[in-house]
Amino acid sequence: MESGTSGDDKLLIQLFRQTGCRDQEIAHLTDADLNLATKEVIIRDKFCDRCRDCRTRNNRWKPKTDPAGYRSIPISDRLFAALVARPKGLLFPNTKNGPDQHLLRRIKIAVEHTGVERVKLHRLRDTAITNWIRDGIDIRTVQKRAGHSNIPADGGILRLGFRPRRSRPCSGQ
Repeated sequence: MESGTSGDDKLLIQLFRQTGCRDQEIAHLTDADLNLATKEVIIRDKFCDRCRDCRTRNNRWKPKTDPAGYRSIPISDRLFAALVARPKGLLFPNTKNGPDQHLLRRIKIAVEHTGVERVKLHRLRDTAITNWIRDGIDIRTVQKRAGHSNIPADGGILRLGFRPRRSRPCSGQ
């Protein structure tokens, strides 16, 4: 999907695919949420007076997180460098410099010409979680990165098509 896109749209798709973040987590992501020392994206509650929902919650935006109140997600060096190079403030603001409440629409428009149908942000989230499991990340760490409160939520990924790789039988030599 991202191969047919460029610029900000490609970066946005890569961020969704590598972090498994929910749409509002990325909509509220700022340069202050990039940990320069560990090259991680930090998801945490923060001040926000630009969204109607946030204004009704005492100007606080709160993500789904583990009991510690935040979570960190490592990303590739290339993606991290591209995010750090973006302007200060929100990483993907709308036209009024507020949190973009239409990231899915933005991605659908960006990939229209690629032939990708039925774009869903949750599929990018599933991809990130599946890749972590395939990379051998323990299930508790996957649970924390995804912001899931329990293991069964992550176990659902196994039903989405992930099958542990099996070793091939010997050729008889």
